[in-house]
Amino acid sequence: MRSPVNVQQSANGASKWIPLDMQQRPFNVALLASLSYNANLTYTVQFTPDNPFVTQYCSVAISGTTATVTYATAHNLNAGDSVTILNSGDSGIDGVWQVASVPSATTLTYTVGATTLTASLPPCQAVNMRVFSHDTMQNLTARADGNFAFPVWAVRVNVSNYVAGSVTLSVIQGHARG
Repeated sequence: MRSPVNVQQSANGASKWIPLDMQQRPFNVALLASLSYNANLTYTVQFTPDNPFVTQYCSVAISGTTATVTYATAHNLNAGDSVTILNSGDSGIDGVWQVASVPSATTLTYTVGATTLTASLPPCQAVNMRVFSHDTMQNLTARADGNFAFPVWAVRVNVSNYVAGSVTLSVIQGHARG
């Protein structure tokens, strides 16, 4: 049995992704969400069927607070999905972002804060991850547990209504015997 991996979220938005071991025991995953004593928030556990270690080359252009990512091939994402930008040359562009819009099959946008760049240093890389909500761990305000009936690549917690406190998602995954 592997030690639990935890992520904590104490603001609106999604936590970092926790990659799972799909090779060893894809169905042996326990999900445990616990709240701090002062928690006043709503959360959903999310997952992706996409490999978080596969990247595509891209470029990023900035106009105001909108980043537009352009790919050579189709990205297969929708608004609300997740894109991680790597190696753009600016920490205000790099990071995990929620896709805001999809103008075309090869472009998408997300919202950034302050940045000094107007374009990325080519080529940057993107990790594209379609996002789905867990069947039973959605819109919760109390601690909960769950698991998966199918293999997934990564899991995270997303807070949608934050007032106070935090939620911690613990993921425990068993190992196969050698």
